[in-house]
Amino acid sequence: MFLGKVILQVDKSAGSLFYEQTAMLFYGTTEGRKYNFVADCGITFLLWVHYKSVMNRLNSVRRNNVMPSLTFQEMDNHLINDNKPSDYIIELSKTGIFESEYPFTLLGALKNTPQSPKHHPEGSVWNHTLMVLDHAAERKHISKNPQIFMWAALLHDLGKAPTTRMRKGRITSYDHDSEGEKLTIQFLRELTQDEVFIQQVAKMVRWHMQILFVVKGLPFANVKKMAAEVSVEEIALLGFCDRLGRGEMTQEKKQEEERTIEKFLMKCMEILKGNSVR
Repeated sequence: MFLGKVILQVDKSAGSLFYEQTAMLFYGTTEGRKYNFVADCGITFLLWVHYKSVMNRLNSVRRNNVMPSLTFQEMDNHLINDNKPSDYIIELSKTGIFESEYPFTLLGALKNTPQSPKHHPEGSVWNHTLMVLDHAAERKHISKNPQIFMWAALLHDLGKAPTTRMRKGRITSYDHDSEGEKLTIQFLRELTQDEVFIQQVAKMVRWHMQILFVVKGLPFANVKKMAAEVSVEEIALLGFCDRLGRGEMTQEKKQEEERTIEKFLMKCMEILKGNSVR
């Protein structure tokens, strides 16, 4: 498909004008135009500029020592008790807090962070996060620690804002899991002094991509280290919600994701028993 059109379709609900202008600037409107490396670099650069402008605004807030108006207790209460916490986040968004107050601006940056239309037809990382959050709420009763689980669902893709790039015509976010761990710590330290809680949530974010790595046999898989830091079952549960939080999810696709999680757990068991590597 003409790459300009792909960019135009990335997110129709948030930041669409930004991406439309970017795509038009670098790709024009001619059907069948071949992939252009210079244009690809241009879009990556504008994504970076956009992210840096957001970060500059939030750092200004930090320098002025403005305390967050939203408390940890309020968010925690909604994340743990709401059947559909996305409704709360959407209402909260109407106040402008995700564009004006640190650390909530870290979440706000996800509104204009695109994803691959092929794998994420729901659009932006923000849209995806809201969907994952609701799927997590439906399954939090299965979790060993619902509080950590729900916060991990909310923050699992924080790292995508600074890592999203255009590479060879594809929208990628390499290393967003490890970057997300750092941002999760920064985010939560603004709201709570419970360092044990902070580290537990951050480790869930750090390892949430292992399902893909393990099942695909990728070199980024590290089951033994993951198992030493988090519960494999909790990562499987979070990963399942992550995979369900996509647009155009059919019953057939859901069953396929269930099989993927089962395969992940089996492979982890084999590795931890010493019957396999990684």
